[in-house]
Order: sequence, then C-alpha cells, then structure tokens
Amino acid sequence: MGRYLGLDLGAFTIKGAEVAEKKKEIVLTNAYVIPSIPELFMEGLIGDFAEASEQILNLIESGGFVKKKVALSIKGESTRTRGARIPFTDKNRLSRDLMFIAEQYMQVDLESYSVDYDIIAADASIAQAKVIFAAAPKDVLSDYDSVIKSSNLEVGLIDMEAYALCNLYEALGYPSQETTIIVHTGHTSNNIVFIDYGEFSYQEASIYGGKHANSLLANMANLPDDETINNLKADPSRSSEGENIKNILTTHYMNDLYGDIEKIVSKYTLLGGKMPSRGYLSGGAVSLIGLKERLEVEMKIGFSVMNPADKLKIESSVALQLLETRPAVLNVAIGMALRDE
Repeated sequence: MGRYLGLDLGAFTIKGAEVAEKKKEIVLTNAYVIPSIPELFMEGLIGDFAEASEQILNLIESGGFVKKKVALSIKGESTRTRGARIPFTDKNRLSRDLMFIAEQYMQVDLESYSVDYDIIAADASIAQAKVIFAAAPKDVLSDYDSVIKSSNLEVGLIDMEAYALCNLYEALGYPSQETTIIVHTGHTSNNIVFIDYGEFSYQEASIYGGKHANSLLANMANLPDDETINNLKADPSRSSEGENIKNILTTHYMNDLYGDIEKIVSKYTLLGGKMPSRGYLSGGAVSLIGLKERLEVEMKIGFSVMNPADKLKIESSVALQLLETRPAVLNVAIGMALRDE
C-alpha cells in the first residue's frame, strides 16, 4: 500500500493523493486539487496532449508530491466494467476460455480493446465462477500512458474509476454483507457503481452530471457562468434567484438524474443483481441541494457521504481543509493511491 501517486483527471478538477500505512493505520499523507481546463479531460478522452502534461506537472509541483509512479483512473462510455457469474468446471479450461468469454460478454473487439479480468471465486460444486471484467480502448490507454510519461512520471497502472471507489470502500470498512450502490458525482457524468457482498459487481454512467445541472441553471435561471453556478448549487440562498435555483435543481435536474439512475438499477437487477439496501454519495457534488433526500425517498434506502476523513488518518493540512469543505472530492484519487499491486 502507498506505492503510487493516485491521480484523478476530471473534466472540472484534477486531483492527486498519496497514502501510507503507519502502525497499521492508513494515512492520507498528501493531497491536492487544481481546476481543470475546459474540454481537456472529457470522459476518458484527452483534448490536448501538451496542455494535459502541463496541467499534471502543475498539480505535482503545486501539491509537492514525492511519488513518481502513478496509479491513474479512467472513465467514459467507451470503458466497461462488469462482474459476471459464468459456467465453471476446470480452472485450466476457465483460464483458456476467459478472453473468448470476455469478448462475447463485454461485446468488444479484442483488436481494439484491452481486456483484463480477475477471478473472484470458482466453485466446482455449483459449476460456477465469479469473474470481474474490465475493458478499455487500446488507443485511450496509449494516450494516457504517453501523457503520464511526458510529465516525467512513471505509469504504475491505469485502472477503472469504479475500481478506485471499491478500493476506498473496502479501506473505509463499509458493509460487506449486503448490496450497496455508490453514486459518484462528476462534471460530465455520474458513475453508478454496485458492490455486492464486498465485491465490485456492476458499473454504468449516467449522462446527467454537473455540466447538465449547470446548463439547466444557466438557461432557466439566467446565471452568467459556471463559477457562479457552482458556488450556488449547494446553497442557493446566497442568490436573489435562490428559490428558482432550488426548484430547478430539486425538480428538473433531479427528475433527469433519478430517471437515469432508475434505469441503471433496473438493468442491474435484470442482469441478476440484487436491489441495493444501502447507498453512498461520492465525488465533488455530494453537497448538491436535494440529492441525498431525493435518492433516499425514491430508492427507499439510506444514503451516507463516502468521506475518507471518517476512517483514514489525515496528516496533510491541505487535505484536511479539502475534506472539510468538499468531503468526497478526493475519493477516486485516494482509491487509486490505495492500490497495492
């Protein structure tokens, strides 16, 4: 644990985190966040390679990070992560057949996609194995590899955002005897992640991220720019348009977002998943007015903020201040820093 600098290159902010294990405690030793340039990192795609490298170097220098080996998260509609239960009779045969199964199950072309898998369990007595598949376009992975290396850093691993959230979920000691859902709020999309009995099970993105909320507010409340809008999404009362802003978010935006989440939950259960009995909020917009309350009412389960400060020891004063004001903004970066292989 603590081998990597965890990076989360988002469309709105760029985050970095370093962790260490001290006296059997997980310690967040350093963290930093800088604004992202618009259109630079959009759902797994890099807009400008030279600018991306410069921004990463800016994060490293401003944050005073010491680790040079990076664990980087990626996301986007082109990336796919799935848990599957597949027929199993023999381990040797399973290993031989897994890439063929992955191609069929993930519906990807192995010529253009890189596919990885992890066998979680294999039980011959019930002729079934549980396998986690991950797939990402080879050109996307190559692009990130190039940008990291041009930033004078070493690529340790590139992993899915959903797995980073699962790493943190485990480190925080969250329930491992039930099905839970994580709603990770992002600028361009929200990542909906299911964890079944402590193991990653399913992930899908909702297109109704913070950018969609900003667009609604700009058009319906006539707010001037993203900075003004973002300052009001958690506390609309600071504007003379407060009641209108609150109504747009809690009605129009939440209708769009929850409608999408409902479809994702339905798809998950149709694939054999169980309905979640508990929920967690993650990402920079966990304090969005009405989000927690709407999800609890509609899904009929309790939601909590996935806050690293609840369980991890925080040594960095910058990280403490960040987590006090935006408690879940570092979750993916910390989850990547927690990788130990």
